[in-house]
Amino acid sequence: MKWTRKAGRSKNRMPESPVPPSAHRASLLITGAAGGLGRLLGRNFARSSSLTLLDRRPLGFASSLPFHQIDLAIQSDLSVCLAGVDTILHFAGIPTARAPWEDLLAANVLATRNLLREALRLGCRRLILASSVQVMDGYPPGTDITPDLPVWPANPYAVSKACAEAVAARFARKAGLSVISLRLGWVLPWFDWRITPGSPYLDRILTEADFLRVMRAAVDRASDASFEIHHALSDNRRKRLNIDSARAALGYSPRDDAYRIAPTNFPGMVRSAGISLRKRLAALRHIPPKQEGSANAAD
Repeated sequence: MKWTRKAGRSKNRMPESPVPPSAHRASLLITGAAGGLGRLLGRNFARSSSLTLLDRRPLGFASSLPFHQIDLAIQSDLSVCLAGVDTILHFAGIPTARAPWEDLLAANVLATRNLLREALRLGCRRLILASSVQVMDGYPPGTDITPDLPVWPANPYAVSKACAEAVAARFARKAGLSVISLRLGWVLPWFDWRITPGSPYLDRILTEADFLRVMRAAVDRASDASFEIHHALSDNRRKRLNIDSARAALGYSPRDDAYRIAPTNFPGMVRSAGISLRKRLAALRHIPPKQEGSANAAD
């Protein structure tokens, strides 16, 4: 398999934690494979699993893996891409609250329903759903937010993710599928500008290395699980969500702490200072500043 990276990123990229091989070489389908998290999964799971990639847009990089360009919101037959697949890693969707509700409904809810329906028809019994920390963002700071609390989404994107969880729960409980929903924090590399001293986002960070650890733990989870929801953050000094169930049920063992990484993240500090300077200059000129991309579970 060949993966092509953009020039200029390798100097600042921290070493990625490789996903260790499991005893069983699972056959996995990664939806949303052209997105940032889909690419990260593909690079790190290719050594230990048999992969098939799916996205509604072209991959945008070279790969020798089987790839299907399919829009899950409208595709009625997924036989060609689900044949022989053991587990689906479902990362397809729109990851921003700025999208119209109709688009969020189609990409995040209807697509999940269609995928689960086809998985049931074709004999694929396991799905790992990429949900988001934002599903619980309505709770006030300092709340011990465990997965069993009622959802409290704070924006339309989070509402669509909560709906996707409900759809997945129905298929799991009524049709016998095994579904693990992971409410992912902001998945970021160590050198990202949001992992810097004073950042308001440190309590919701999930580093790329810990993201791969929790995904491996979920893939290796015994297939008799019906429907489970777990929160996935790094081992940050303060955490927006409680991750105890992921530790206990999945054996997830995070190693990173955003609060410890931040003081040594010099590339991130430089970029953060540049972003702040551009915003100030834009304000002085009465020009709206360029919107910086936000990290989301299903990017």
